[in-house]
Amino acid sequence: MRKIIVLLLLLLLHSYAEESVAQKLEKAPIAYYGANLESVLYSIDDKQKLELKLAKNYPEVYKTFIGWADYKQKLLNERLDQAPEKYRHVFEKRNAAMEQHGFFLVHNLVLVEKIYDKNSKTWISPKPEEARKSLFYMAYVGVDISKDSTWKISQRLISLLPNDDNQILGNVGKKRIFFLDGFSQECDDLTESSTLENLHYHPVRLKYDVPENPAVKIREKMQTLVEQGDYESAAVLADSADLSPRSKIIIKILNRDYEFVENKDSTMYYLDNYNDFYYVDKLDSVLDRAVFSMYEKDPYCDIVEKVALYKKPVPIYTKEDNANLNSSIDIGRPTLKGDFPNYDPLLYVGINLNFSMEPWVFGIEWTFHVLESRCDSCGKLDIGIQGLLGFLWLKSKYIEGVVFGNLGSASFVYGDAYIRYGVGTYFDLLFPSYIGKPVSSTKEKKRYGVRLKLGLLNMNNTKRGRAQGILPYVSLGFTWRWVWGMESTFEPSYRPRKYNLTDRSTELDYVDID
Repeated sequence: MRKIIVLLLLLLLHSYAEESVAQKLEKAPIAYYGANLESVLYSIDDKQKLELKLAKNYPEVYKTFIGWADYKQKLLNERLDQAPEKYRHVFEKRNAAMEQHGFFLVHNLVLVEKIYDKNSKTWISPKPEEARKSLFYMAYVGVDISKDSTWKISQRLISLLPNDDNQILGNVGKKRIFFLDGFSQECDDLTESSTLENLHYHPVRLKYDVPENPAVKIREKMQTLVEQGDYESAAVLADSADLSPRSKIIIKILNRDYEFVENKDSTMYYLDNYNDFYYVDKLDSVLDRAVFSMYEKDPYCDIVEKVALYKKPVPIYTKEDNANLNSSIDIGRPTLKGDFPNYDPLLYVGINLNFSMEPWVFGIEWTFHVLESRCDSCGKLDIGIQGLLGFLWLKSKYIEGVVFGNLGSASFVYGDAYIRYGVGTYFDLLFPSYIGKPVSSTKEKKRYGVRLKLGLLNMNNTKRGRAQGILPYVSLGFTWRWVWGMESTFEPSYRPRKYNLTDRSTELDYVDID
């Protein structure tokens, strides 16, 4: 019960936080500064708790509360008897919509550090007997009805401080300024006068008037039409019935508005069943049953099934994580440019192991050049190992392009080592693409593909045959990739709920909670 009331406070409190503590001190008869040691909420309906705790410890407060609640209930009944039927109807619907309503007593036990002296406008230390102060607040929670020039419906709520079994506000024991009818925000000290100007005062008893909502009657008429199967007439009322986005889509489906229904942008809010206000009528439920009945008889397009079955959207992959590990092996034929009197090109083999942190690629490469020699004593195999630094300049769903540079060491078998350097580019054609696919339980993904590589490397050998120059090459090979994670979102035909409770708090209306 307490949590429900505090939830209502969280939705509405900002509307009542316009008065500063400095303003409140100008008219308040007394104020206490200190920490709240305990907050207890008593309901008029909880007789056992009232008698065991309140009546026993505070008998005068108990009698006052019981007498006040009886008086207020009689006054409320008299007003209801005199009110026109439409106001009684609204009153009953609002009260039925609230999970908790009735008369409550709030008891705050405060450890007092300072008391405000109104005459000197200063804070003074309390007397020993004033060090602990019990503050009691009586309040009605629920729908109220009154009349001045006309009948008026209002909503009454209470704001509560947290205690050990309720941490919604999360500041038990924090220091505040307490008044006979409310309290301030947290206040660490009283040394700065400007602090009080910026500190908000919160009344314990809250009230806001409820304007008439013309959509209530329209929704009742629309509900009757839908129940009768007259969807065309119901659609005429749709714009004035404060329908949720989902209900607007359903009425279009029921009327077979193909142009609307088949447009994914029009139906993307099919799970959003929020109205501008809360309603107790059954219109949304009746529309849900109607579209489900249509689905069972004639699901004329995919969206009918989605809406009727309340199918949750399927998250899909949108992007690979920037980090991945890939390896490749490629084979090609080099050409020789430079001083190679004893050699002809024969075979190039490259093996790569790369780590990518897009757009950068870091790797190590082993290269093998097999040359055809014209002398028996000439070396035929050049082996190199070099680092690779690359930049990803092309990325699409299936194709990636990287430019890179190499630096390392190489030598002919039984030859002298020399510094190896080079540049190149490669293109990967990768499968499968996970982009746009439903999210699976496996976090890591594997991709396979074909690699086309173009580049050139230097060669510098003078032992057992002279080979000095550059080796341009074109190779074709295979690549394997391990993707460590994927980013995902919901499919484009769905959007999350457009509203949340805090967005609508200024228009919170229990005229009609569903």
